[in-house]
Amino acid sequence: MTSSKVLPMEKTLATIAYGQFQDATFMAALARLGSHKFKNPKTTFRVMKLTKAINKELNDSQELFVKTLKEYAKLDDKGEFVPQDNKPGTYVIREEKVDEWKIAFNEFKVIEPSLHRKKLSLDELEDFTTSAVEMNGMSKLIDFGDLED
Repeated sequence: MTSSKVLPMEKTLATIAYGQFQDATFMAALARLGSHKFKNPKTTFRVMKLTKAINKELNDSQELFVKTLKEYAKLDDKGEFVPQDNKPGTYVIREEKVDEWKIAFNEFKVIEPSLHRKKLSLDELEDFTTSAVEMNGMSKLIDFGDLED
């Protein structure tokens, strides 16, 4: 009789930290994963569901980021962010709030909601070529099985 290792449910669910959305390597790997044509349609379906859940979290994280940022950034008369050096998409933190912003931003980056989706197995990713750097970035989405021991 072979013994099977049962992982606690938390270890089998995919998670993502909000800080990963700022990692260009992770985002590029995620885009490649989402557009890859897998041989197995079940894998394609699971990747589709996982990327959909990640995109929802991306939207949620962006909303929370803007809400949090408004507490610390300089705002104009219309309540919009004052851009740094007139560069669109940038912001300036109020001088008296810089230290508080650093703490809030670090707390934001480690928010790690469950995606309510099981991790992808290495077997499912058999025909997906990736680098070690990309795989490391996606490690909370992948069940490495016995390789993690």
